[in-house]
Order: sequence, then structure tokens, then C-alpha cells
Amino acid sequence: MTKLIVIDPIDATHEGPSVPILNSDDESQLLHLRQGDIDGACGPYCLFMALMICGVAKREEITGSPVSIHGNSRLAKAFKLMEEYSALFRHGTQLVDLEGFISKTYKTKLKAEKCLDRGVALRPFIEGHIKQDHPVILGLDWGGVDGHWVLVVGLEYLIDAGGKEILWRYLVLDPMDPPSKVCAWNSVIEATGGGGIYPYVWWKEYDIKVQFDEALTLLPI
Repeated sequence: MTKLIVIDPIDATHEGPSVPILNSDDESQLLHLRQGDIDGACGPYCLFMALMICGVAKREEITGSPVSIHGNSRLAKAFKLMEEYSALFRHGTQLVDLEGFISKTYKTKLKAEKCLDRGVALRPFIEGHIKQDHPVILGLDWGGVDGHWVLVVGLEYLIDAGGKEILWRYLVLDPMDPPSKVCAWNSVIEATGGGGIYPYVWWKEYDIKVQFDEALTLLPI
């Protein structure tokens, strides 16, 4: 038997996962951003999805033309910072970059909390924050690749014969792939390692062995 946890307020729809629209009680917006929806690297995509989950950004502004974003808005400032960092359009982002975007643009709304641990030491950080409905941007590392960011939005537990819950899998949104039309995540990473330098299996078209490398979450203030 298994148990699934998906952070609130994410909902599954036939078009993909959705969240409520900022300042709207009855309207929703598609959550998943795939690389190509806006020009950019995986880090900003995960950050923008986290901002939508936290209810401080609108998808239509994120994916719209630059003129649709108010020049003094927090989102406009975030875009400007990312362009200055060359993170959005040309290069990847480091954890310190993502943290800086929040502290310089959303510091009255959100707090960015980071974990610089690697491997199994990241598990309590991820699990604890998902249980508090905080999206977690997780860094993945595998052989011959500089790294990749995904957004953890849920957990899957295996329940043993004695009723004990064992963390089994992370449910994630991966900006490299299209959204799922049957659930609120589009990728899965096994939470129990198999040993070696890259002990965790990331479910893709071809499974990839990865290592966890740093994480960041957003907390409401």
C-alpha cells in the first residue's frame, strides 16, 4: 500500500497541474512551465512555478510579452535581475542566484530557505517542507552534466505491514518535459538510494541515476 501527498493548492486537470490565480478565489491557471514557454534555463522555470504555487505570480505575466509586465512589479524586477545575471536567457543558475532573486524582489512576501547538503542529508529538508506545503527546488547531478533543477511538489510513501510510512519517491515537476494530464507531477525520483556516486533513480524516458545536490524552498512571510 502507498500514500501520496501533494502540496496544497496544486490540483490535477486534464490539461496539466493547476493552481489558483493570484487575487482570484474561483479561477485557476496551469502551473507547469516547460523550457520553451519562456526563453530560459531550468532554474528560473522552477522558481516561477514555485512563485505561482505561493500565490504571488500569474502565468499570463510570466509567459506573456515583456510589455505585459508592469515595470515596477516584483515579477518585472525578477526578470530584470535574471537578465542581468544572464540566468534566464543564456546560462544556468546557481542556488545563490535563485535565493538572490527572492530576497531582492519578493522579500516582503516570501523567504527563501536553502539547504547546501548533498545526497541523503537533503531528505529531511525536502520531506519536512513538502509536508508544510512549501515547494522545493531540488538540484540534480549526474555524470557528464553540469546539473539540473526540478521542483518537488509531492511525496509517495510505502506503508509496511506494521503501518509504518517509509518515504519512497519524490513527485516532481521537470521543466524539460511536458506536463502530465493524469496527475499533478510529470516525473518521479526514487527516495531510497541504491549506492554509488549517483544512487537515486530518476524516472525518465530512459531512467537516469542521479545525486541530490542542494535545495531551496519558499516560505510565506
